[in-house]
Amino acid sequence: PVVNASLTIKNNFSCDTFLLSSFINTTTGGDGLSYKWYFGDGDSTIVTTKDTVKHLYKNPGNYIVKLVATNASNCKATYTTPNDKKIFVGKPKPSIVSADTVCSNTNVVLTGSSVPVAYSYKWIISDHNSTLYGATPTYKFDTPGTYTITLVASNYAGCSDTAKKQIVVKTGPVADFTMDQNIGCSLPFPVQFTYSGGANFTYDWNFGDGTPNATTPTVSHTYSAIGQLATSLTVTDPFGLQHTTYHTITVLDENNTFPCQTTVAVLNMA
Repeated sequence: PVVNASLTIKNNFSCDTFLLSSFINTTTGGDGLSYKWYFGDGDSTIVTTKDTVKHLYKNPGNYIVKLVATNASNCKATYTTPNDKKIFVGKPKPSIVSADTVCSNTNVVLTGSSVPVAYSYKWIISDHNSTLYGATPTYKFDTPGTYTITLVASNYAGCSDTAKKQIVVKTGPVADFTMDQNIGCSLPFPVQFTYSGGANFTYDWNFGDGTPNATTPTVSHTYSAIGQLATSLTVTDPFGLQHTTYHTITVLDENNTFPCQTTVAVLNMA
C-alpha cells in the first residue's frame, strides 16, 4: 500500500517558555513502517511504532514539525505542519523602530518586529486612540505633543506581548514657496523662486531638469528645454525635521501650444 504520512498534535502551544507536546502518528500505509520525527528545534528521533511521541520544548519560538515515514521498500512519505499548526512556545517579544521626533501632518513610518516572528501586529496610537494593523504602517499626527505608541504582537495561538514607545510631535517647517512665473513660451526661461519661512533652516532646491541643486532661500534658475518639470524645495529645521513641497514649471512651444499660440485661425461663415 501507498504510505501516507500524517500526524495530529494534542497540544501545540504554550504562552510560557516551556511546552511538553504530544504527537499522535496517524500515518497509513501498512505494517513494518519506521518513523523519523523532526521537532523543529534541532532534535529528532526514530521510532518503529505508531505510539504517541512526546517532546519537551525548552525555548520560546515557532517550530515546524516534520514526520518521515518509511516502509520496507524504502519508500518514504513526509508530512510537514502548516503555519497555523506549528508549535508555538512563549510570547512574541515585540520591538518598535521609528523616529523619536517627527513633524505634525507628515506621514510617519512605524516598523514593528518580534522574536519569534508574530502572526499579527496591532498598533494603538494615543493621540486619538487610533488603531493600525501590520508590521509597517504609516501614521500622520495632526497635533504637536508627546504621544505613546503601543505595539501588540500575537502569534497564531493568541499569545501576545506589548511594546511601547514615545514619539514627540513638533510643528516642523513648511516648505511652501512662490515663483514669479510658472509658464514660459520661449527659451531660455528664467524663474525667481522665493521661500519666506523661518530662519536657521537648510534648503535644498531641485529644479527637475538635472542641473545642480541650490541651497539658498531665494534663488533664480533658468530653464533651457521645453517640458513640464517638477521643482521641489526641501526645508530642514535645526532639529532635523523636514518638509518638501513640489510645484510644476511648464515651458511650452511658442508657436504650437496654447496659451503660447500667437496666430488664431478664424473660420468665416458665409
